[in-house]
Amino acid sequence: MPSHTVTPFLDDEPAVLSRNHEPQQSTPVPIAPGENPPSYDVARIPEVPVTFTFSLMAANTNAMLVIPSIDSPDTRPLYHISVGLDPFFPTRMVTTVLKGGNEQGQYVGGFKTVPVIQAYKDHKAKSKSSPAAACQTVAVGGKEIMQSTVWKDMGTRKGKTKAFNWGDPRQMIPSFTWSCPAWPNAGKFSCYMDRNYPYNITYAEFTVSDPSESLTEPKLTLMPEGHQYFDEIMISVLLLERDRMTAIVQNETFYNN
Repeated sequence: MPSHTVTPFLDDEPAVLSRNHEPQQSTPVPIAPGENPPSYDVARIPEVPVTFTFSLMAANTNAMLVIPSIDSPDTRPLYHISVGLDPFFPTRMVTTVLKGGNEQGQYVGGFKTVPVIQAYKDHKAKSKSSPAAACQTVAVGGKEIMQSTVWKDMGTRKGKTKAFNWGDPRQMIPSFTWSCPAWPNAGKFSCYMDRNYPYNITYAEFTVSDPSESLTEPKLTLMPEGHQYFDEIMISVLLLERDRMTAIVQNETFYNN
């Protein structure tokens, strides 16, 4: 029996022969805008701060993209964030964070929360074991844990500056702090590692505008030191903004009653 030699498939595109039989490289296929960006293990971490915009998807009001500034080396969306309902618990909201610019991206994490009005009722009751608290979880790093374990309200410091702590060393979840001046007003909030105070290392800054003054989309500026914690920072800033909006509703309810 004659032997057959199987030619393996090549990763590179085949060369194109010209009329003179000289090999020419084919034109590379452009990258689709919705394609997932490379991970930070592959891509080079920027050495300067990079600003990202939270931009609502025009065709889908319950989803938004996290997009780098136009002067970034790679302008593809970094995260796809969507909100839906828990099928087993329809009054619980589920926030999902994926890599890239569409619903087929790699799962990063997210959280489950109850409606603002229920959180407000539990806040007035001052119950740490309330139904709302028991139903709120965070998924990150392949784990789903109680939200109260990884996201803690540290109260108000120095006037109206609010602080939140993220992390749980027991679960191998990195720790950092969000500092929020003039809480719950809009402004610039800083994320930093405070274990070596007063020489804090800033990881990120989140800027949100007052809608009565500007319609500017929220922005997150990530420092070079923060890239290794980008997934955790992304989930925490979503929790931060949810808590800020909840506090605004609570204040309005208090003053109107």
